[in-house]
This record gives sequence, structure tokens and C-alpha cells, in this order.
Amino acid sequence: MKEEPFFLVNEFLEKEKKEIEQVLDIINVKNFRRNERAVFLRNITNELFKSYRKTKKIRVKEQELDKIRKKELLLKKKSELMKKLKDIENKKPELNVETKTEKKNVILSKETGKALVNTQFNGTLYLVKEPELNLQDHYLLNEFERMSKAINIDDKQKLLETIKILCDKYKIVYTDEYFDKIRYYIIRDLKKYGKISALVEDKDIKEVICSGFNKPITVTYKDKQDIPTNIQFSTEDELNEFILKIAKRLNQQVSVENPFLNMTLDKINIQATCGSEFVKPKFLISKL
Repeated sequence: MKEEPFFLVNEFLEKEKKEIEQVLDIINVKNFRRNERAVFLRNITNELFKSYRKTKKIRVKEQELDKIRKKELLLKKKSELMKKLKDIENKKPELNVETKTEKKNVILSKETGKALVNTQFNGTLYLVKEPELNLQDHYLLNEFERMSKAINIDDKQKLLETIKILCDKYKIVYTDEYFDKIRYYIIRDLKKYGKISALVEDKDIKEVICSGFNKPITVTYKDKQDIPTNIQFSTEDELNEFILKIAKRLNQQVSVENPFLNMTLDKINIQATCGSEFVKPKFLISKL
């Protein structure tokens, strides 16, 4: 049996079903010449493929348009989101109450009465401001510390003469203000509590806490606990050296075997741990 041509009909050609059936009726006529039938079949097949390609192009175009619409929608949403984020970033909370910074002079010169050390407290941070030292000043203080065993620093005249000699050596211009500054650091480091002296001198500070090196020292200030300061011990050796100086002043021995210090001096209780491979250095100073 001769195989008849078969056409696939999809949903796009369903509406043309009657016309296709008419075409088949014409092809199947017995007196339709063979060549004419082949030409007609070729032409109708070409037209059908053209129609299919045209339909496919329309579908592809519609898909592309749909992608463009989705992309535009995403860009619009992105733009709206970025605008909201920008509004949130630019929006600043209004402060109804201005934060007041408390300033006071903690250490004064006995000679001039001028402030040598002042402090600031803004409610969350306690700052200590001491006289500034340059490199030559550090050289002078280091040499004085090496000489200090042979000098009575309570003897003002002897202290004055020694500082003048060191000023000449390091080519520093001597003034009364310079003497005040250097004497402050000498007494601070040799007779008092080193870099935390201002914290101990402030009557409003009840506790001074050092939980380790390279950490800000904290204080209890007017019943406000854990207030960070701008003072810290940079290395473990520096912190250990400080604890050993305090122990020596209290005539106490601390070592690896006995690293703990707990003594009272001038209505101040000092608890400290000298650092080793077993424990970390730290201290707590409480005013009684």
C-alpha cells in the first residue's frame, strides 16, 4: 500500500485543520497528475515550514520580551531597595540631651600652681592628659633613673642642679616650666604609681583594674564601673616591671613560685599577679 503523506498538527495549526483537510482531498484526487502533485506538495510543505518558523520566531521574541520585563522589574526593585538603604544611612538620630564632658585638673605644680595633668570624662571614656615628652626628654629621664640611687629627689636644690646638668648634656633649653614637667615624671615613676598615678590621684576613682597587657585600663568612676581609659601597658614585660616595682616598694617578694601580691598602702589595697608561663599579669587597686 502506498504510504500517504502525514502532517503533524500542533496547537498553532489546529485552527487551520479544515484547510489542511481540503488540501489532502485535492492531493488524493485520482486524476491529479503526478508531477503537479509533487510540486504542489513541495509548495505546501514549504509554506508550512515557513509558517512554523514564523511562529517560532514570535515565541522566541515573546520570551525575550518577557526576560526584558523581568530584568526591568528586578532593576526597579533594586533601585527602590538602594533608595531605602540610603535613606536609612542618611537618617541620623536626634539627640535631645547634649553629652557634657567633665574636665578637671588632677595634679598641680607645687611651685606655680599650674595644672600638670588634667582629665576628661564624657560618660563612657576617661582620658588622662599629661605633659608631652619628646625623644630628648626620654633620654634625660632614662639617665636620671640610672642616677637616682645617688640622688635624693626630695631635695629640690639637688634635683634642680642635676636636671640642669642633664639639660646641658642633651642640649635642652632649661626653664622653670621644663623643670616642673621633668620633676612630675620623676616623682610619678620613682615615688608613685607610674603611668596610672593620675588614676590613683583622682578622688572620684574608686578602683583601677588592669586585666592584662595591651588592653585599656578600666576604672570605677563615681559608681560607674568598667569605664575604659586611654592608658594601657603595651607589653607583658612592661606590666610585670610595674608589678615588681610596686612589690619592691611594699617590701614584698614575688616570683614564679609565689606570683601573688595582696597588700595595703596609704589606704589603697593592691592585688596583683606577676606574669609567668603559668599565669597572666594583672592587678586591681581599690581605694579604702
